[in-house]
Amino acid sequence: MAEQEHVEESRKDVLIVACGGSGRRVFAESEDILEAPVVFINSNDSSTIPLVPSGMEGCHGDPELASAIAFENVGAIREAFQGYKAVVVFSIFGGGTGTGMVPVILRCARDCGCKTISVIGIPLSFESARRKLAQGALGKVSEASDRMYVLDEDSVVRMCPDARVNSTFRMISHSIIFTVKCIADLLSGPFFSTFFDKVYTFAYVSEMNPVKAVEKAITASGDDPAGGIVVAVSSDLGEAESGAIYDKVAEMTGMVPDIVRRNDREDTKMVVFFSVWGA
Repeated sequence: MAEQEHVEESRKDVLIVACGGSGRRVFAESEDILEAPVVFINSNDSSTIPLVPSGMEGCHGDPELASAIAFENVGAIREAFQGYKAVVVFSIFGGGTGTGMVPVILRCARDCGCKTISVIGIPLSFESARRKLAQGALGKVSEASDRMYVLDEDSVVRMCPDARVNSTFRMISHSIIFTVKCIADLLSGPFFSTFFDKVYTFAYVSEMNPVKAVEKAITASGDDPAGGIVVAVSSDLGEAESGAIYDKVAEMTGMVPDIVRRNDREDTKMVVFFSVWGA
């Protein structure tokens, strides 16, 4: 019981920022699930922190306009971050608002003495223009982040190739929500020594068999892992299952993973993080 109280208290030190239209769509009704405060930052009047005149309908896909709006409101953004030890910023890039605002938001958090963690989605390959814009913006985000986690939405398609489009987007949302919750949980422990490298990709899997889950995640990642692997499992996972995960990761990649336990008992859910060297 004492441990659970510590976890709940630690989450009060973590603020989750959902930026842009994607942030609003994914996290609109997720604050209870995340068990951490959430603020929305947008270039229209749906923003929790008012940044634009009432009635303004976004930045129309213009990252430079979005960045300028954020710069004009750094005082209000910094004020929202007061009292927090870490800020986790999420957006799916490729539009204007998130792509332009996230680097500014992260720098505001850093100015307030917060640790900065970014979780960024890269659009599916068929959205080629948005995907190219998103990939080109990752460098600025990495510079402003203490740790950056990237979800290539194509990896969700590789995991479930027969899923319909609507189901794919639901799975992408579930992946993001659960992974952000996982990161918020792990921030209460030795987070930065566990995630030693700066940039990671990740895969979320819901699967009864933990060995099949980690196999799916590695296969869906698309590339041979370049660096370390961190597997986040439920607090109830047994030693035998942990050993089987070690063996499967070693068999598939030649690496020994770090296995960390989340603060939940959802045995069917796993997040696998892949370090990106040289990022």
